Amino acid sequence: MAEKDLHLTQARHNKKAAKHLLKNNCTFPDWVVTCAFYSALHCFEAHLYERRNDHTESLAQQSSISPHVFRKKYIHGNHRLIFQEWTDLYHECRIARYLVDLAKPAYKYFSKDDAEKLMHKMDKIRHYFGYQF
Repeated sequence: MAEKDLHLTQARHNKKAAKHLLKNNCTFPDWVVTCAFYSALHCFEAHLYERRNDHTESLAQQSSISPHVFRKKYIHGNHRLIFQEWTDLYHECRIARYLVDLAKPAYKYFSKDDAEKLMHKMDKIRHYFGYQF
């Protein structure tokens, strides 16, 4: 499993990709949303590794729950200040990836404004965990 620095490298990369996709006309707002969520996820994983020297996958397996359920429960129980931002990013990323309840493609569902708002939520999570990139 990846250690803290590797998660932070991936978080930076995902944020950089999201910012790149957000430029110009924001033709790929669904991918901005997805990159923002995964940047936040890697910030969480870096924090978890730093605090517990462990990863979501092994902790979730010990609890017999999915990694996504584990993260949601862990953040709700330990990091309530960012729980709403986490939940919003997760929900919107699921819509972008799986077209949940959509009658049109995700890139037409999300606007540039939606993508920018979700980027701010990612930034709030990143700052909450103390990562300044």
